[in-house]
Amino acid sequence: MTGMVMRGTLSYGDAEYSSFPGAPCYAGQTPAQGCLAATTAIPYLHQDLEGVDTALAPAWTGSLGFDYDRLVGSGFRFGVSGNARFSDSYLISPFGNPVDREGSYVMLDAALRFGDEAGHWEVALIGKNLTNEYILTYGQDAPSTGAGTGTAAGVPADQFGFALPRRTLPI
Repeated sequence: MTGMVMRGTLSYGDAEYSSFPGAPCYAGQTPAQGCLAATTAIPYLHQDLEGVDTALAPAWTGSLGFDYDRLVGSGFRFGVSGNARFSDSYLISPFGNPVDREGSYVMLDAALRFGDEAGHWEVALIGKNLTNEYILTYGQDAPSTGAGTGTAAGVPADQFGFALPRRTLPI
């Protein structure tokens, strides 16, 4: 097939906890930040995450992309593709720690392709995350860091997380 194909998406979501009264406090969380003392009903330090955004749930996401293919020479085709993906900011931890928030970003991918007209073979140069965004998909308290959880003297824990691959290009 030859010609231009365009595609796009747009999504809005409003994902928040409707009820989560016994969520654990994050390391170093103070009472002023919502860490509650143990009770008979919930016998450990806890927080109520009602109304807090859930993890990995940006309000807005979208993408815009294209594929262009053209016949070249005798029995060959050339193609180029591009894709832009947008994400609004979102929490990367399920426990509402405000420092565990990934900011909004746009990620760009592109490809150049050359192959036979019938589609039996193709050689492609593919670049992913060309904007070289550092995007975290999960975060949590680092072990043995932070102190004083549930007290006014709480010290936040160091954080660690998992990231998507940075820019990838063929070598």
